[in-house]
Amino acid sequence: MELNQELIFIHFLVLGIVISMLFEIFRRLRKNIKTLDFITFIEDCIFLFISGFLFILKIILINNGIFRFYMLIGFIFGIGIYTLTLRRVYVIILDVFINICKKIFKICYNCLSKCLQMLIKKDF
Repeated sequence: MELNQELIFIHFLVLGIVISMLFEIFRRLRKNIKTLDFITFIEDCIFLFISGFLFILKIILINNGIFRFYMLIGFIFGIGIYTLTLRRVYVIILDVFINICKKIFKICYNCLSKCLQMLIKKDF
């Protein structure tokens, strides 16, 4: 697929925004769910793998594997745009979503726990 430089720049700008949003998911989960340092290291490796894979895949798909400096500039601008404009709203949405998931998980856990307790009491 042959695109002009402006469209390629926009593709990488959007990629910078998307990867920033993905990073925010990892950050918010880490803030809301306490994990061991080893698990945090694994999460960081997963994030680096995913973001690196997306960046390289985008280079291959959009520009036939040819890297140009303006791609990196577009990517960095995308991160900046996300940080300066979209981040506040996205963090609020993520926090609400995570809190809802935590409540659903807690309800399911309590229900399952009570069911198991009833089963154990009936067996003895």
